[in-house]
Amino acid sequence: MTDASLICTVAIELSRARWVVGALPPTGNKVSVGAVPGGDTDRLVQHLNKIQTRLAREFGQGIELKVCFEAGYDGFWLARFLRDRGIDVFVLDAASFLVSRRGRRTKTDRIDVEAMTFTLRAYLAGDLSVCRVVPVPTPEAEDAKRISRERTRLASIRMIALRSEDAGSTIACVEKIISL
Repeated sequence: MTDASLICTVAIELSRARWVVGALPPTGNKVSVGAVPGGDTDRLVQHLNKIQTRLAREFGQGIELKVCFEAGYDGFWLARFLRDRGIDVFVLDAASFLVSRRGRRTKTDRIDVEAMTFTLRAYLAGDLSVCRVVPVPTPEAEDAKRISRERTRLASIRMIALRSEDAGSTIACVEKIISL
């Protein structure tokens, strides 16, 4: 592990269309923001390597990247993917972030990424109250949860169908899917 002052915190805001990537240099207070197409892991790794190379050249020595993103749509498989490539990843519980309750909070991907980079920096500095890191489950544990969630989702579709006027055909279709 390198000196704590040579850690660049990186945050990724995940969506289907694009992933917004923000990088906070070790001694900086300004987050540089870029984007890669959603789901394009090769471009993401290239982008992270570019950040690391640029900062290593700027600081004259190796820079360690610490990457974070919110648990959700792409969270766990992406965490395993990045860890397999030697990247240190933190999956954060979005509900645990400290948020100012003053006035209405503007929410954009850029603002979220900037906030997450500073949140991760504070967490790594020892302030464990700023967020909660979620443990990354094994693929098997995640699959077991997926089956249960899918069954719950289908059951709720069935209940909606029971309440609708054209319930007969929808119920038959849902029951066929559930029995598979």
